[in-house]
Amino acid sequence: MLQPADDLLSDLPRVVSWSVLTALVLGGAVLLRAASFVRAPGSPYGDDNSSHLSEILSLADLLAEGKLDFWNPQSNLGYPFFLTYQPLPLTICALLLAYVGGGLTTLTWLYKFVMVTLYLVTPVAWYGGCRWMGWSRSVAMWCAVLWSRTLDWRAFGIGPSAMFWKGLFTAAWAGVFFPLALGSLIRFTPPVAVLRTGRGASSAAARRDWRLPSALFAATLLSNVFFGMLLAFCSGVVVVVRTVEGQAARGEAAASRFGGHWRAAQWLRDLTRLAWHLMPVFLSCLAVCAMWVVPFVLNLPYQGGFPFKQHDAFRGIESSPLARKLLGGECMDGTDGFPLLTLLALVGISRTLFGTATVVEGRGTADGGTDQRFAARAALGILVLSVLLFMGRANLGDRYDYIPFHAEVEAYRYIAGVQVALLTLAAFGADVAVRGVVATACVACANYVLPCAVFWRARFFGVGASEERATLKARPTDARATSDGGGAEDTGNRGAGAAREAQRGHGDAVSRKRAGGVESAGNLELDTAHSADLEGGNRLVLRGQQQQQQQQQQQQ
Repeated sequence: MLQPADDLLSDLPRVVSWSVLTALVLGGAVLLRAASFVRAPGSPYGDDNSSHLSEILSLADLLAEGKLDFWNPQSNLGYPFFLTYQPLPLTICALLLAYVGGGLTTLTWLYKFVMVTLYLVTPVAWYGGCRWMGWSRSVAMWCAVLWSRTLDWRAFGIGPSAMFWKGLFTAAWAGVFFPLALGSLIRFTPPVAVLRTGRGASSAAARRDWRLPSALFAATLLSNVFFGMLLAFCSGVVVVVRTVEGQAARGEAAASRFGGHWRAAQWLRDLTRLAWHLMPVFLSCLAVCAMWVVPFVLNLPYQGGFPFKQHDAFRGIESSPLARKLLGGECMDGTDGFPLLTLLALVGISRTLFGTATVVEGRGTADGGTDQRFAARAALGILVLSVLLFMGRANLGDRYDYIPFHAEVEAYRYIAGVQVALLTLAAFGADVAVRGVVATACVACANYVLPCAVFWRARFFGVGASEERATLKARPTDARATSDGGGAEDTGNRGAGAAREAQRGHGDAVSRKRAGGVESAGNLELDTAHSADLEGGNRLVLRGQQQQQQQQQQQQ
């Protein structure tokens, strides 16, 4: 059932309390390892860390001297800083270093401290982003937990291995902003019906909150330009999914009445309406990033020059090997270990494709706000688009370069989009699996465990074998006696009544015997009396049957 949509701030006390509890119980070892990592001498491991450290050190020197000629002479023949594709992380770290002072040693400590901070903050960002996407609290918590296990065969995705093994420091910054930006965009994009009518609480909230997705979009773009492009593609997927849902909700009756041209016109009208609704987000984001985006775009011919353009990272992967890697777990679980995330993602995908209305268990509104069904469909759409872009030039050929700003983009970078979609679907699959296990355990307990427990308790405390035999004998006789008429019926009833009275007296005797107040000799007397009563009752029943037979013979 749909639950009222609540703001992320309502989850803040619960998140803080659980975070504090988790930090107290499990965070001690992590903090000790983090402290040893920060205090260790030398630079952090990773291919790209050397270039990031040199850029931060050069920019910090320029800021400390008050120079605005942002030229970096440390890489190749030198280049202006506006040509870099990650200005926000470099600028913030350079400002911190300029404020603290010091050289390369101080920078390495500061750099590793920021890495640890990103590692600790990213799960919280994924929790908040999933809540904004429309997932329930349990799915969002699973996503935050499973993020640290994300690993591909080249350690190049959104997991912590990309930062600690490959040195993708700026991608880790974008990994903090990306789920929040995507969630805010999904929350900002209402259903088509709300935009069409102009009524609904979700539309009012969307108009009020357009600054938040714009700010998060700008932060993602300034942290890593590739994640900014991926976020733009994801927003397009959100618009398409919203349009498809709007067409499905409207129904096919009117469409069949007016024909295919009417349907195409409605699709185009809904797409235009949703795109126009998102326009303030994109325009304000470009206005914030104009000081960097404008010179960056104007100098695109001077960028690129990737020297390994025949490598799979640039060209992409053929469809068959890519399918084996996706299904074999190398895209989410690495080359070693059990493919847990891949299996959970398959559960989430199957639940999305073949699930029923019980999928809608998370956030939502009565006027059609975001819910788990839409979040799952959006994640599936992002997965399809990311896989197509991940296939790259090896499958699409030179047509891949016609995508804007993709002439020098490595196709392998879209492993990030694949992992974003699979991570959310794996969290959904984990939630479904855990709920299924708990439900199965409850059903098994209700159908098997409890009846068995009651049976053995009754055998231990209750009825003996002689009582069961007496009951089985009395019931059919009683039924036959009550079906007869005349004096035989009265006699049979008296006999059955005597038998029931004998059983009741025996039950009282058994209960007194269980209480321990009767000695063995008294028990023997009670059993003897009970047997005599049973024999008397049976004789009465037999006498009634004989009288009935005699009456029937006389009538004949």
